[in-house]
Amino acid sequence: MKRDRRTTARLSTARQPRIVIGTLVAISAASVAAGACSSTTASSGCSKPIRERYDSTSVVHVLPGARPPKYQSNPPTSGPHQPGSDPVGVAAKQISEPQQVSILEGGSVLVQYNNVTEADRLTLNGLAQAHVVVAPNTTLDHKIVLTAWLTKMSCDSVTLSALNEFVTKYATGQIAGTPTP
Repeated sequence: MKRDRRTTARLSTARQPRIVIGTLVAISAASVAAGACSSTTASSGCSKPIRERYDSTSVVHVLPGARPPKYQSNPPTSGPHQPGSDPVGVAAKQISEPQQVSILEGGSVLVQYNNVTEADRLTLNGLAQAHVVVAPNTTLDHKIVLTAWLTKMSCDSVTLSALNEFVTKYATGQIAGTPTP
């Protein structure tokens, strides 16, 4: 059966709304999926904790006065560290990167902040405990960054539920080891 041009045009025009609706449904589904995979949840103001790659130089000790080493991330979650006693509780000054790694290697969590209000600073200080150190850090890209051995979470606001969950999970007090592949 042969179709003339008018019949073909009518059929083509009739299919257009279905194609447009199908395209809109696909775009909407992709947007929802992208939102579900987002690294930051709008309700918490914090990223999901991310696991970082082990730095093979983590076995290196940095002596006081030595040139600062390079790290894979800021703040670091592994790498060269400074032996000795680590700060505990609330630190008034920024902690050096080698000492940060030493804190993490000992199974503690480091809560660092930059450009937060006085009220937020006091709330963060309240997180300090046996295996949680709180300190300022002017080099952060986010207002708050929590680090543990090989793990990091960034926050743009003080969200106690997310902060407490991270602390509970990672402040173990257990000496970190070399991860197995």
